[in-house]
Amino acid sequence: MREARSCDATRIAYVWRWQSADGPQLGINRRGQGDAMRPLWFALGSASLGLGILGVFLPLLPTTPFVLLAAFFFSRSSPVVHDWLLAHKTFGPAIRAWRDNRAISRRGKTAAAIAMGAALLLSFAMGVSWTVIAIQSVVLLGALTFVLTRATAGRP
Repeated sequence: MREARSCDATRIAYVWRWQSADGPQLGINRRGQGDAMRPLWFALGSASLGLGILGVFLPLLPTTPFVLLAAFFFSRSSPVVHDWLLAHKTFGPAIRAWRDNRAISRRGKTAAAIAMGAALLLSFAMGVSWTVIAIQSVVLLGALTFVLTRATAGRP
């Protein structure tokens, strides 16, 4: 059986075609799902990673949840892409912190709080109805509570 020697971004598409063509020899079959599910997991991982990358540039689209979701999907479909994502200098630390400790960095918590506050202020500025603002406030407060009560990455 051939092995992938590199996990750089230029080989991801090649490795995926190779894995699909070679079938179950390279697959991870952790929970008994058949290899027929791997293309679906890979497509979902690619879509999640794409949305995560868009979130870097679009202020109200979150990056981290989509990247975490991509890591989950790639762990089911492509060990090479999963390992590449974990080794990535930008996305890797957040994924490893969440996987190992269920932790969010201080910078991530601050960014989440600012983005949620900005979304609420934008709703006020746009003159959204009070009912919508009340629902949005409850949902954002719940999300902010969740984020702030997670462990902080890099701290014991």
